Amino acid sequence: MVSDFVVFVAKKIAVAIGRGTSESNCEGSKEWCCMGRGTPHRGGNIGDLLDKVSRSCLLHPTGRKLSRGRSAEVLSLSEDEEESSDLASPENGRSPNRSVQLQPMESADYEKLLQRMQAMEELFTDIFETTYTLKTAYIRLQMAHSPYDPEKLHHADKAVVSQLQKLSDLKQSYRRVNGFICTVPPGKFADMEDQKKIVATYESVVTELKTEVREKDAEIQFLKQNLKQVTKNIEKLERRLKKYGIKDDNRETQVQRRISMESPTPELFQSTFEQVHEATNNFTKVLMAEMKKARWDVNAAAAAIAPAVSFRKPNHIKFAFNSYLCEKLFQGFENESFYISGSLSSLLEPEKHRQDCFTQFRDMLPMEPSELLNILPDCAFGKFCNKKYLGIVHPKMEEAFFGNFDHRSDVVNGKHPNSDFYQTFIRLAKAVWILHKLAFSFNPVPSHFHVKANSVFQSTYMESVLPLHDSAQGGVQLVAFAITPGFKFVPDTVIKSRVYVVHKLGNNPAE
Repeated sequence: MVSDFVVFVAKKIAVAIGRGTSESNCEGSKEWCCMGRGTPHRGGNIGDLLDKVSRSCLLHPTGRKLSRGRSAEVLSLSEDEEESSDLASPENGRSPNRSVQLQPMESADYEKLLQRMQAMEELFTDIFETTYTLKTAYIRLQMAHSPYDPEKLHHADKAVVSQLQKLSDLKQSYRRVNGFICTVPPGKFADMEDQKKIVATYESVVTELKTEVREKDAEIQFLKQNLKQVTKNIEKLERRLKKYGIKDDNRETQVQRRISMESPTPELFQSTFEQVHEATNNFTKVLMAEMKKARWDVNAAAAAIAPAVSFRKPNHIKFAFNSYLCEKLFQGFENESFYISGSLSSLLEPEKHRQDCFTQFRDMLPMEPSELLNILPDCAFGKFCNKKYLGIVHPKMEEAFFGNFDHRSDVVNGKHPNSDFYQTFIRLAKAVWILHKLAFSFNPVPSHFHVKANSVFQSTYMESVLPLHDSAQGGVQLVAFAITPGFKFVPDTVIKSRVYVVHKLGNNPAE
């Protein structure tokens, strides 16, 4: 403080001496020259000069309290203030007794500055943590889109909005700590800016929701088209039921029965069984086409399935392949889970299990199996598809079809390839699966039976896929092989087993 004061006094003296020198050389000045009236030179008296300096020092302090953030021990006087101090005299209309005392920084100011620094440090720490959390939430928001998970997407979106709101609050905290002054009334401009950002965030969310609504609308249209196709299939099945002599005693069409789905009935089971026949024929066509493309001998394959059978026509070998597929697919049909799991729900909670089975049947009936497997690849139906496919398609056959084992490796690992061959298979698997669910919806569960080869044909339990021979020719009608199993309901309803019949001369009894 003393050194600053000495410097200040020295500057005053230097200014005063400089003025005195200039005044002695300036004869035309009105303030400092004699003006021709005999007035003595004011700058030539050293006593007056020192008196002026002392008065200036008394009128102007050597230090001031500085603005916030600077030390109060630093002097802050500009040259304009120095010149104004020279004019601070009774002659200029200012009071010579006016004085300002030095105001050193108090301990409270230091404590306030320290608290402000600590607040800033905490603020920046919160900003970094919030930014990191926002980044993590945004990553989770992206991950929720692929695969699409609405629940995870909703939680991730809420987390992102929450972190954005927290950053907005931190911005307000930063403004308060730094003492920013808003020219508009409190709660107007700053809140408006934050609200605009929040509204922009919610607008993006609304845009995403609109996109999701459009996707749902497209899905609804797709399901409506599927419903129309299912309705057409039902009408076709109804015509086939009439052809086989099954009548509706209640005069209610099969279409109306299928749509209502109030309870399981043998007629509903029969129409569902027809879907198994149709799906089996479709997959057989694809299988035989792939075998011919790979230059396999389909006749030899049919002979291996049904040995010593003389087919009436060459294209009848398709029935042998149908028989092979049904035999593999219906293995384990008597168990509530096809022996895929050790569930005993049908014994522990029989009524609930029947209701659950019928609900699953109704839900899966109009659904494409690929849709379900894309959402739940590891569900019970997915495991059923994997197990049956590996049991039906031999590795060498698949290698001949695809040239490698990549397709089979995907199935072994629980995946479901998008190939046409596999997609046709899972449609067949779905037909058998929903038939199984419908069977376990009955109380009691219908019993199924298999017709052995060389059995005598009985029209009560069997249905020939070909016209029967004329009985006038003599001989017996024998079953060469069964294509599908049959089912018997309590009390006396029978779903006939489809068989391939050959005519044998003589009266040999059935073996």
